[in-house]
Amino acid sequence: MTQLEALTPRQLPRAWRVGLPGLLTLAVTYGYGRYGYGLFLPQLRREFRGSAGLLGTIVSIGYLTELIVVVVVGRLSGRVAPRVPIVIGGLFAASGMALMASATSAGMLAVGVALAGTAPGWVWAPYSDAIDAGTRKSSRAQAISMVSSGTTFGVLVAGPAVVLVAPSGWRLVWAGAAAVALAVTVWNRLVLPPVPHPGPTGGPPRRQGARLLPQRGHLPQLRGARLSRRHRTPHAHPYRRERERAQRGGVSWPTPARARLLLAAFSSGAVGAAYWAYASVAVSEFPGVPTTFGPTPLFWTMIGAAGVLGVLTGTLVTCWGLRAVFATAQALVAASCLLLALPGPGWFAYVGAAALFGAGFMIGGTLLPLWSERVDSRSPTAGFSTVVVVMTLGSALGPALSGPIIDAVGPEPVFTSLAVAAVATMMVYPRTGDLAENRRET
Repeated sequence: MTQLEALTPRQLPRAWRVGLPGLLTLAVTYGYGRYGYGLFLPQLRREFRGSAGLLGTIVSIGYLTELIVVVVVGRLSGRVAPRVPIVIGGLFAASGMALMASATSAGMLAVGVALAGTAPGWVWAPYSDAIDAGTRKSSRAQAISMVSSGTTFGVLVAGPAVVLVAPSGWRLVWAGAAAVALAVTVWNRLVLPPVPHPGPTGGPPRRQGARLLPQRGHLPQLRGARLSRRHRTPHAHPYRRERERAQRGGVSWPTPARARLLLAAFSSGAVGAAYWAYASVAVSEFPGVPTTFGPTPLFWTMIGAAGVLGVLTGTLVTCWGLRAVFATAQALVAASCLLLALPGPGWFAYVGAAALFGAGFMIGGTLLPLWSERVDSRSPTAGFSTVVVVMTLGSALGPALSGPIIDAVGPEPVFTSLAVAAVATMMVYPRTGDLAENRRET
Protein backbone atom coordinates (compact mmCIF):
# COMPACT_ATOMS: atom_id res chain seq x y z
CA MET A 1 0.00 0.00 0.00
CA THR A 2 1.36 3.44 -0.93
CA GLN A 3 1.55 6.39 1.42
CA LEU A 4 -1.28 8.06 -0.47
CA GLU A 5 -3.52 5.01 -0.09
CA ALA A 6 -2.68 4.72 3.61
CA LEU A 7 -3.71 8.32 4.37
CA THR A 8 -6.54 8.74 1.88
CA PRO A 9 -8.58 5.54 1.44
CA ARG A 10 -8.82 4.13 -2.08
CA GLN A 11 -12.62 4.11 -1.94
CA LEU A 12 -12.57 7.90 -1.87
CA PRO A 13 -13.05 9.62 -5.25
CA ARG A 14 -9.77 10.50 -6.93
CA ALA A 15 -10.46 14.23 -6.51
CA TRP A 16 -10.63 13.77 -2.74
CA ARG A 17 -7.21 12.12 -2.50
CA VAL A 18 -5.53 15.39 -3.43
CA GLY A 19 -8.40 17.74 -2.62
CA LEU A 20 -8.78 16.80 1.05
CA PRO A 21 -5.23 17.61 2.19
CA GLY A 22 -5.36 20.68 -0.04
CA LEU A 23 -8.59 21.82 1.61
CA LEU A 24 -6.99 21.53 5.06
CA THR A 25 -3.85 23.30 3.87
CA LEU A 26 -5.79 26.33 2.68
CA ALA A 27 -7.97 26.19 5.77
CA VAL A 28 -4.98 26.84 8.00
CA THR A 29 -2.91 29.07 5.68
CA TYR A 30 -5.80 31.29 4.62
CA GLY A 31 -8.51 30.77 7.25
CA TYR A 32 -6.05 31.49 10.07
CA GLY A 33 -2.72 32.63 8.64
CA ARG A 34 -4.32 35.20 6.33
CA TYR A 35 -7.86 36.13 7.40
CA GLY A 36 -7.68 35.26 11.10
CA TYR A 37 -5.73 38.44 11.70
CA GLY A 38 -8.79 40.58 11.06
CA LEU A 39 -10.81 38.48 13.48
CA PHE A 40 -8.57 39.64 16.33
CA LEU A 41 -8.12 43.23 15.18
CA PRO A 42 -10.17 44.79 18.04
CA GLN A 43 -8.09 42.87 20.65
CA LEU A 44 -4.84 43.70 18.86
CA ARG A 45 -5.73 47.40 18.78
CA ARG A 46 -6.24 47.34 22.55
CA GLU A 47 -3.20 45.25 23.43
CA PHE A 48 -0.66 46.91 21.17
CA ARG A 49 -2.31 50.37 21.19
CA GLY A 50 -2.15 50.55 17.42
CA SER A 51 -4.35 52.52 15.04
CA ALA A 52 -6.31 50.91 12.27
CA GLY A 53 -3.83 52.41 9.81
CA LEU A 54 -0.83 50.80 11.56
CA LEU A 55 -2.45 47.40 11.87
CA GLY A 56 -3.65 47.64 8.28
CA THR A 57 -0.06 48.29 7.20
CA ILE A 58 0.94 45.09 9.00
CA VAL A 59 -1.69 43.25 6.95
CA SER A 60 -0.21 44.72 3.78
CA ILE A 61 3.26 43.55 4.81
CA GLY A 62 1.93 40.01 4.87
CA TYR A 63 0.59 40.38 1.34
CA LEU A 64 3.83 41.90 0.05
CA THR A 65 5.87 38.97 1.38
CA GLU A 66 3.40 36.65 -0.33
CA LEU A 67 3.96 38.55 -3.57
CA ILE A 68 7.70 37.84 -3.47
CA VAL A 69 7.06 34.17 -2.82
CA VAL A 70 4.55 33.86 -5.67
CA VAL A 71 7.22 34.99 -8.14
CA VAL A 72 9.65 32.43 -6.72
CA VAL A 73 7.05 29.66 -6.90
CA GLY A 74 6.36 30.46 -10.52
CA ARG A 75 10.05 29.94 -11.29
CA LEU A 76 9.97 26.58 -9.52
CA SER A 77 7.04 25.31 -11.59
CA GLY A 78 8.12 22.23 -13.53
CA ARG A 79 11.53 22.19 -11.86
CA VAL A 80 10.58 20.67 -8.52
CA ALA A 81 7.69 18.52 -7.32
CA PRO A 82 4.57 20.49 -6.30
CA ARG A 83 4.89 19.22 -2.77
CA VAL A 84 8.20 21.09 -2.25
CA PRO A 85 6.76 24.63 -2.19
CA ILE A 86 3.63 23.34 -0.44
CA VAL A 87 5.71 21.87 2.41
CA ILE A 88 7.81 25.04 2.61
CA GLY A 89 4.62 27.07 2.87
CA GLY A 90 3.30 24.91 5.68
CA LEU A 91 6.52 25.40 7.65
CA PHE A 92 6.37 29.17 7.16
CA ALA A 93 2.75 29.18 8.30
CA ALA A 94 3.55 27.20 11.44
CA SER A 95 6.54 29.34 12.39
CA GLY A 96 4.78 32.63 11.63
CA MET A 97 1.67 31.81 13.64
CA ALA A 98 3.81 30.56 16.53
CA LEU A 99 5.61 33.92 16.52
CA MET A 100 2.29 35.77 16.42
CA ALA A 101 1.11 33.77 19.43
CA SER A 102 4.16 34.88 21.42
CA ALA A 103 4.36 38.48 20.16
CA THR A 104 5.17 41.09 22.79
CA SER A 105 5.27 44.11 20.48
CA ALA A 106 3.77 45.34 17.24
CA GLY A 107 7.13 44.77 15.52
CA MET A 108 7.25 41.14 16.59
CA LEU A 109 3.65 40.72 15.48
CA ALA A 110 4.53 42.19 12.08
CA VAL A 111 7.36 39.67 11.62
CA GLY A 112 4.99 36.80 12.45
CA VAL A 113 2.38 38.14 10.05
CA ALA A 114 5.04 38.44 7.34
CA LEU A 115 6.19 34.84 7.80
CA ALA A 116 2.67 33.41 7.93
CA GLY A 117 1.72 35.69 5.05
CA THR A 118 4.11 33.89 2.71
CA ALA A 119 2.30 30.57 3.18
CA PRO A 120 -0.59 31.21 0.75
CA GLY A 121 1.89 32.14 -1.95
CA TRP A 122 3.81 28.90 -1.44
CA VAL A 123 0.81 26.56 -1.50
CA TRP A 124 -2.05 27.85 -3.66
CA ALA A 125 -0.62 27.83 -7.19
CA PRO A 126 1.37 24.56 -6.84
CA TYR A 127 -1.86 22.77 -6.04
CA SER A 128 -2.82 23.43 -9.67
CA ASP A 129 0.04 21.13 -10.68
CA ALA A 130 -0.71 18.63 -7.92
CA ILE A 131 -4.34 18.38 -9.05
CA ASP A 132 -3.35 18.19 -12.70
CA ALA A 133 -0.96 15.31 -11.97
CA GLY A 134 -3.06 13.48 -9.40
CA THR A 135 -6.59 13.60 -10.83
CA ARG A 136 -8.40 12.79 -14.06
CA LYS A 137 -9.53 15.64 -16.26
CA SER A 138 -13.18 14.94 -15.43
CA SER A 139 -12.59 15.43 -11.69
CA ARG A 140 -10.23 18.42 -11.75
CA ALA A 141 -12.96 21.04 -11.37
CA GLN A 142 -14.20 19.26 -8.24
CA ALA A 143 -10.68 19.00 -6.82
CA ILE A 144 -9.97 22.68 -7.52
CA SER A 145 -13.23 23.65 -5.84
CA MET A 146 -12.37 21.54 -2.79
CA VAL A 147 -8.90 23.02 -2.40
CA SER A 148 -10.02 26.61 -2.97
CA SER A 149 -12.88 26.22 -0.50
CA GLY A 150 -10.49 25.27 2.28
CA THR A 151 -10.47 28.94 3.23
CA THR A 152 -14.12 28.91 4.16
CA PHE A 153 -13.71 25.93 6.49
CA GLY A 154 -10.81 27.64 8.25
CA VAL A 155 -12.92 30.76 8.76
CA LEU A 156 -15.86 28.64 9.90
CA VAL A 157 -13.76 27.10 12.68
CA ALA A 158 -11.98 30.32 13.63
CA GLY A 159 -15.07 31.93 15.18
CA PRO A 160 -15.91 29.08 17.59
CA ALA A 161 -12.23 28.80 18.49
CA VAL A 162 -12.32 32.37 19.80
CA VAL A 163 -15.51 31.68 21.76
CA LEU A 164 -13.90 28.64 23.43
CA VAL A 165 -11.14 30.76 24.94
CA ALA A 166 -11.25 33.93 26.98
CA PRO A 167 -11.44 37.22 25.09
CA SER A 168 -7.72 37.70 25.82
CA GLY A 169 -6.88 34.14 24.72
CA TRP A 170 -6.17 34.95 21.07
CA ARG A 171 -2.61 33.74 21.64
CA LEU A 172 -3.88 30.24 22.37
CA VAL A 173 -5.80 30.22 19.09
CA TRP A 174 -2.68 31.13 17.12
CA ALA A 175 -0.62 28.48 18.92
CA GLY A 176 -3.21 25.83 18.09
CA ALA A 177 -3.29 26.93 14.46
CA ALA A 178 0.50 26.63 14.28
CA ALA A 179 0.28 23.03 15.51
CA VAL A 180 -2.39 22.19 12.92
CA ALA A 181 -0.28 23.76 10.17
CA LEU A 182 2.64 21.53 11.12
CA ALA A 183 0.49 18.38 11.08
CA VAL A 184 -1.04 19.19 7.68
CA THR A 185 2.44 19.89 6.32
CA VAL A 186 3.54 16.39 7.23
CA TRP A 187 0.46 14.98 5.49
CA ASN A 188 1.23 16.92 2.30
CA ARG A 189 4.79 15.65 2.39
CA LEU A 190 3.51 12.08 2.38
CA VAL A 191 0.67 12.20 -0.15
CA LEU A 192 1.52 14.71 -2.87
CA PRO A 193 3.30 13.69 -6.11
CA PRO A 194 7.09 13.38 -5.56
CA VAL A 195 8.08 14.39 -9.12
CA PRO A 196 7.75 17.64 -11.09
CA HIS A 197 4.61 18.23 -13.09
CA PRO A 198 4.89 16.87 -16.65
CA GLY A 199 4.60 19.12 -19.66
CA PRO A 200 1.22 19.82 -21.27
CA THR A 201 1.66 16.91 -23.69
CA GLY A 202 2.75 14.43 -21.06
CA GLY A 203 6.43 14.81 -21.98
CA PRO A 204 9.35 15.84 -19.78
CA PRO A 205 8.73 18.20 -16.88
CA ARG A 206 8.41 21.71 -18.17
CA ARG A 207 11.07 24.28 -17.40
CA GLN A 208 9.16 27.51 -17.72
CA GLY A 209 8.58 29.82 -14.82
CA ALA A 210 5.93 32.40 -14.12
CA ARG A 211 5.99 35.56 -16.17
CA LEU A 212 4.01 38.63 -15.30
CA LEU A 213 3.03 38.96 -18.99
CA PRO A 214 2.69 36.35 -21.74
CA GLN A 215 6.00 35.97 -23.58
CA ARG A 216 6.99 35.33 -27.15
CA GLY A 217 7.84 31.75 -26.29
CA HIS A 218 4.13 30.99 -26.05
CA LEU A 219 3.99 31.01 -29.85
CA PRO A 220 5.89 28.49 -32.00
CA GLN A 221 7.66 31.07 -34.18
CA LEU A 222 10.53 33.41 -33.46
CA ARG A 223 10.03 37.12 -33.84
CA GLY A 224 9.81 38.06 -37.48
CA ALA A 225 9.43 34.46 -38.66
CA ARG A 226 6.39 33.30 -40.57
CA LEU A 227 4.04 30.69 -39.19
CA SER A 228 4.75 27.22 -40.46
CA ARG A 229 2.06 25.52 -42.53
CA ARG A 230 0.87 23.35 -39.66
CA HIS A 231 0.26 26.43 -37.50
CA ARG A 232 -1.85 28.25 -40.06
CA THR A 233 -5.61 28.21 -39.73
CA PRO A 234 -8.16 29.39 -42.30
CA HIS A 235 -9.80 31.67 -39.73
CA ALA A 236 -7.13 33.02 -37.39
CA HIS A 237 -8.37 34.00 -33.94
CA PRO A 238 -8.35 37.81 -33.44
CA TYR A 239 -6.34 37.49 -30.21
CA ARG A 240 -3.64 35.61 -32.12
CA ARG A 241 -3.34 38.38 -34.69
CA GLU A 242 -3.10 40.97 -31.93
CA ARG A 243 -0.34 39.06 -30.23
CA GLU A 244 1.57 38.56 -33.49
CA ARG A 245 1.47 42.30 -34.16
CA ALA A 246 2.80 43.02 -30.66
CA GLN A 247 5.56 40.45 -31.05
CA ARG A 248 6.71 41.82 -34.40
CA GLY A 249 7.14 45.14 -32.63
CA GLY A 250 9.26 43.50 -29.92
CA VAL A 251 6.62 44.07 -27.22
CA SER A 252 4.61 41.41 -25.39
CA TRP A 253 1.26 42.37 -23.90
CA PRO A 254 -1.47 40.34 -22.24
CA THR A 255 -4.32 39.45 -24.54
CA PRO A 256 -7.78 40.87 -23.76
CA ALA A 257 -8.76 37.56 -22.15
CA ARG A 258 -5.84 37.63 -19.72
CA ALA A 259 -6.25 41.36 -19.12
CA ARG A 260 -9.84 40.83 -17.98
CA LEU A 261 -8.78 37.97 -15.73
CA LEU A 262 -5.98 40.04 -14.17
CA LEU A 263 -8.21 43.09 -13.64
CA ALA A 264 -10.77 40.90 -11.89
CA ALA A 265 -8.02 39.39 -9.74
CA PHE A 266 -6.63 42.80 -8.75
CA SER A 267 -10.02 44.21 -7.78
CA SER A 268 -11.07 41.04 -5.95
CA GLY A 269 -7.84 41.11 -3.98
CA ALA A 270 -8.19 44.76 -2.97
CA VAL A 271 -11.86 44.48 -1.97
CA GLY A 272 -11.49 41.16 -0.20
CA ALA A 273 -8.37 42.09 1.79
CA ALA A 274 -9.85 45.37 2.99
CA TYR A 275 -13.07 43.60 3.99
CA TRP A 276 -11.26 40.89 5.94
CA ALA A 277 -9.04 43.43 7.67
CA TYR A 278 -11.73 45.86 8.81
CA ALA A 279 -15.06 44.04 8.89
CA SER A 280 -14.47 43.39 12.59
CA VAL A 281 -14.19 47.16 13.15
CA ALA A 282 -17.51 47.74 11.40
CA VAL A 283 -19.45 44.97 13.13
CA SER A 284 -18.06 45.88 16.56
CA GLU A 285 -20.24 49.00 16.28
CA PHE A 286 -23.40 47.03 15.49
CA PRO A 287 -26.08 47.53 18.18
CA GLY A 288 -28.34 44.78 19.42
CA VAL A 289 -26.18 41.76 18.54
CA PRO A 290 -26.52 39.38 21.52
CA THR A 291 -23.18 37.65 21.95
CA THR A 292 -21.01 37.42 25.04
CA PHE A 293 -17.68 37.67 23.23
CA GLY A 294 -18.64 40.52 20.94
CA PRO A 295 -20.10 40.30 17.46
CA THR A 296 -16.93 39.44 15.51
CA PRO A 297 -16.55 35.67 16.24
CA LEU A 298 -20.16 34.94 15.31
CA PHE A 299 -19.80 37.12 12.22
CA TRP A 300 -16.73 35.13 11.12
CA THR A 301 -18.56 31.86 11.71
CA MET A 302 -21.50 32.93 9.58
CA ILE A 303 -19.11 33.99 6.80
CA GLY A 304 -17.57 30.53 6.91
CA ALA A 305 -20.95 28.78 6.97
CA ALA A 306 -22.19 30.71 3.93
CA GLY A 307 -18.84 30.25 2.22
CA VAL A 308 -19.35 26.49 2.14
CA LEU A 309 -21.20 27.22 -1.09
CA GLY A 310 -17.77 27.69 -2.65
CA VAL A 311 -17.49 23.90 -2.84
CA LEU A 312 -20.27 23.99 -5.43
CA THR A 313 -18.52 26.50 -7.69
CA GLY A 314 -17.51 23.88 -10.22
CA THR A 315 -21.08 22.60 -10.41
CA LEU A 316 -22.49 26.12 -10.67
CA VAL A 317 -20.14 26.94 -13.54
CA THR A 318 -21.18 23.76 -15.33
CA CYS A 319 -24.86 24.63 -14.97
CA TRP A 320 -24.89 28.42 -15.42
CA GLY A 321 -21.57 29.29 -17.02
CA LEU A 322 -18.53 31.17 -15.80
CA ARG A 323 -19.89 34.60 -16.71
CA ALA A 324 -23.13 34.32 -14.73
CA VAL A 325 -21.43 32.88 -11.65
CA PHE A 326 -18.75 35.58 -11.70
CA ALA A 327 -21.29 38.41 -11.93
CA THR A 328 -23.40 36.90 -9.15
CA ALA A 329 -20.40 36.56 -6.83
CA GLN A 330 -19.41 40.21 -7.32
CA ALA A 331 -23.00 41.34 -6.73
CA LEU A 332 -23.13 39.43 -3.43
CA VAL A 333 -19.87 41.01 -2.24
CA ALA A 334 -21.12 44.49 -3.19
CA ALA A 335 -24.39 43.97 -1.30
CA SER A 336 -22.50 42.84 1.80
CA CYS A 337 -20.30 45.94 1.73
CA LEU A 338 -23.36 48.18 1.42
CA LEU A 339 -24.95 46.56 4.46
CA LEU A 340 -21.85 47.28 6.54
CA ALA A 341 -21.97 50.89 5.36
CA LEU A 342 -25.56 51.44 6.54
CA PRO A 343 -26.08 54.00 9.33
CA GLY A 344 -27.26 52.35 12.54
CA PRO A 345 -27.26 48.75 11.23
CA GLY A 346 -29.02 46.07 13.21
CA TRP A 347 -29.34 42.31 13.42
CA PHE A 348 -30.65 41.91 9.88
CA ALA A 349 -27.70 43.76 8.36
CA TYR A 350 -25.30 41.80 10.58
CA VAL A 351 -26.56 38.39 9.42
CA GLY A 352 -27.11 39.49 5.83
CA ALA A 353 -23.65 40.99 5.41
CA ALA A 354 -21.95 37.84 6.70
CA ALA A 355 -24.02 35.50 4.53
CA LEU A 356 -23.64 37.57 1.36
CA PHE A 357 -19.90 38.06 1.72
CA GLY A 358 -19.25 34.44 2.67
CA ALA A 359 -21.04 33.15 -0.42
CA GLY A 360 -19.80 35.84 -2.82
CA PHE A 361 -16.17 35.92 -1.75
CA MET A 362 -15.67 32.17 -1.54
CA ILE A 363 -17.37 31.48 -4.87
CA GLY A 364 -15.44 34.34 -6.48
CA GLY A 365 -12.15 33.12 -5.03
CA THR A 366 -12.82 29.57 -6.22
CA LEU A 367 -13.77 30.91 -9.64
CA LEU A 368 -10.38 32.53 -10.29
CA PRO A 369 -8.37 29.27 -10.55
CA LEU A 370 -11.12 27.77 -12.72
CA TRP A 371 -11.07 30.83 -14.98
CA SER A 372 -7.26 30.84 -15.06
CA GLU A 373 -7.07 27.13 -15.86
CA ARG A 374 -9.28 27.64 -18.90
CA VAL A 375 -7.32 30.63 -20.17
CA ASP A 376 -3.87 29.13 -19.38
CA SER A 377 -4.63 25.44 -19.65
CA ARG A 378 -1.20 24.58 -21.03
CA SER A 379 0.71 25.78 -17.94
CA PRO A 380 -1.66 25.91 -14.95
CA THR A 381 0.82 26.90 -12.23
CA ALA A 382 2.69 29.49 -14.33
CA GLY A 383 -0.59 31.02 -15.49
CA PHE A 384 -2.23 31.02 -12.10
CA SER A 385 0.91 32.36 -10.43
CA THR A 386 0.49 35.47 -12.56
CA VAL A 387 -3.10 35.75 -11.35
CA VAL A 388 -1.99 35.40 -7.74
CA VAL A 389 0.72 38.05 -8.22
CA VAL A 390 -1.80 40.59 -9.49
CA MET A 391 -4.40 39.66 -6.86
CA THR A 392 -1.77 40.01 -4.12
CA LEU A 393 -0.85 43.48 -5.36
CA GLY A 394 -4.48 44.47 -4.92
CA SER A 395 -4.60 42.78 -1.52
CA ALA A 396 -1.59 44.74 -0.31
CA LEU A 397 -3.09 48.01 -1.51
CA GLY A 398 -6.61 47.58 -0.09
CA PRO A 399 -5.87 47.53 3.68
CA ALA A 400 -3.09 50.12 3.43
CA LEU A 401 -5.42 52.66 1.84
CA SER A 402 -8.46 51.81 3.94
CA GLY A 403 -6.87 52.01 7.40
CA PRO A 404 -6.12 55.77 7.50
CA ILE A 405 -9.62 56.52 6.18
CA ILE A 406 -11.18 54.46 8.97
CA ASP A 407 -9.05 56.30 11.55
CA ALA A 408 -10.20 59.63 10.11
CA VAL A 409 -13.91 59.19 9.34
CA GLY A 410 -14.92 55.64 10.31
CA PRO A 411 -15.63 52.46 8.35
CA GLU A 412 -18.81 53.52 6.50
CA PRO A 413 -17.12 55.42 3.61
CA VAL A 414 -14.61 52.60 3.18
CA PHE A 415 -17.27 49.92 2.76
CA THR A 416 -19.26 52.14 0.41
CA SER A 417 -16.18 52.44 -1.77
CA LEU A 418 -15.63 48.69 -1.64
CA ALA A 419 -19.19 48.14 -2.85
CA VAL A 420 -18.60 50.45 -5.80
CA ALA A 421 -15.37 48.60 -6.66
CA ALA A 422 -17.15 45.24 -6.58
CA VAL A 423 -19.85 46.51 -8.93
CA ALA A 424 -17.17 47.86 -11.28
CA THR A 425 -15.47 44.46 -11.28
CA MET A 426 -18.59 42.95 -12.81
CA MET A 427 -17.76 44.85 -16.01
CA VAL A 428 -14.68 42.67 -16.69
CA TYR A 429 -16.64 39.44 -16.77
CA PRO A 430 -15.17 36.62 -18.94
CA ARG A 431 -16.29 36.65 -22.56
CA THR A 432 -17.13 33.53 -24.50
CA GLY A 433 -14.00 33.75 -26.66
CA ASP A 434 -11.71 34.10 -23.63
CA LEU A 435 -12.11 30.52 -22.56
CA ALA A 436 -11.22 29.16 -25.98
CA GLU A 437 -8.24 31.45 -26.58
CA ASN A 438 -5.50 29.10 -25.43
CA ARG A 439 -7.02 26.16 -27.24
CA ARG A 440 -7.01 28.09 -30.52
CA GLU A 441 -3.46 29.35 -30.10
CA THR A 442 -0.49 27.08 -30.69
